[in-house]
Parts: sequence; structure tokens; C-alpha cells
Amino acid sequence: MICIWRRVKLVKIKLGDYLIESDERQYIVKVKKIVEESRLTKKENIGNEYWQPIAYCTTFDSALKFVPQQALRSNDDILVIKEKLTQIHEHSKEYKKIEEEIKKVYEKKLETAIRDFKRKQKTEGETKNE
Repeated sequence: MICIWRRVKLVKIKLGDYLIESDERQYIVKVKKIVEESRLTKKENIGNEYWQPIAYCTTFDSALKFVPQQALRSNDDILVIKEKLTQIHEHSKEYKKIEEEIKKVYEKKLETAIRDFKRKQKTEGETKNE
């Protein structure tokens, strides 16, 4: 899911057990965790899923690169690693395409806004000269 709000691109992308979210300043990589039993845990929370932040990245590319590296660091089983890397690779190609499409839309809107601004300035200048 990609949302656009107040001219800031807010991202929320799920990649298997990982989630990339953004705010105005950074991309936050989170990992899915499950609440385990301990002496401080409420019984109703045991077994619930939550997202724990594990990295704060300045660019979308660095967040995408971090996820497979983390998958390698956090798993011993080669089959699990292969499955996760395949999932991540498929998703990252899709999200790169979406990011490129968003850039094209913004560039078109910017070009249109600049052209309209120049026209307005030109017509205002002609009006003042009359």
C-alpha cells in the first residue's frame, strides 16, 4: 500500500515477515514478532503479533537492501533463507516499478505547474503593460 498525504509519500509495504513504513523523514524497517509468555506479560496478549522496529533508513533503497541482509543474519536454515529472499526479491521488483510510476506522475504534475505559472506571469506582465 502506498499513500500520498500532504505532498509527502507515506509508504507501508509488507515483505514477508518484514514491514517498511515511512514518515516525513525516514523509512522504518520492522519485523513481525509474537508475544511470548513471561512473568510481566498479560495472558490475553500471549500469542498476539506485533511489529518491532529494527532499522531506521534514510532512503527507500537502503530499507529494501536491509531486509534481505537481515533475513540472512536472522536465519540458520538455508531453505528458510531462500524462501524469504525469493519473496523479498519478487516484492522489491514490484515496489520499484510503483516508485518509478509515482515519480513520473510527480514530474508531469511539476512540469504542468511550472508551465501554468509561467503562463500566468506572462499574462499578468502583458496586463500591466497595457
